[in-house]
Amino acid sequence: NATVLEMNPVAENIFGYPAIELTGRNLLRTLISADDPTLGENWWSEFIRKGEPVTGLRVQCLRRDGLEISCEFSLTPLVNDVGDLLSLASTDLPEHRDPPLIAVVPAELRGKGIAEKLVRAALEHARAERRRIVPACSYVGIFLQRHPEFNDLVA
Repeated sequence: NATVLEMNPVAENIFGYPAIELTGRNLLRTLISADDPTLGENWWSEFIRKGEPVTGLRVQCLRRDGLEISCEFSLTPLVNDVGDLLSLASTDLPEHRDPPLIAVVPAELRGKGIAEKLVRAALEHARAERRRIVPACSYVGIFLQRHPEFNDLVA
């Protein structure tokens, strides 16, 4: 349902919301401009249903201070056996050449290898798209230390 479960400092800086204020709110209704036609009413449910990565999704986002900014998202969905969605969002703003890579897994699902699968899928997708990444959360940094075969993707 596109509810923000967690945020990291990079997202806090980009969008101007402290994590505690945005957690629990609907991502699409809070950060995406109502005037942006890109994400229709059924976009999120279709994204989950298809279960395929989306790259180059350009939308107008709203910062907490009301400033409208252009964002480009790459989303790699990971759906578990019961249909719960975990996603990796990579945000590329005009002033950022390489997107930050962030892995988010709800607390109740941690310790089950989900973050590793999510990060691996996102890195493989970045490689296939000839993209580079900026590790923006501690788990991605740890993953890269354990898997140096992906270090060539780091900007």
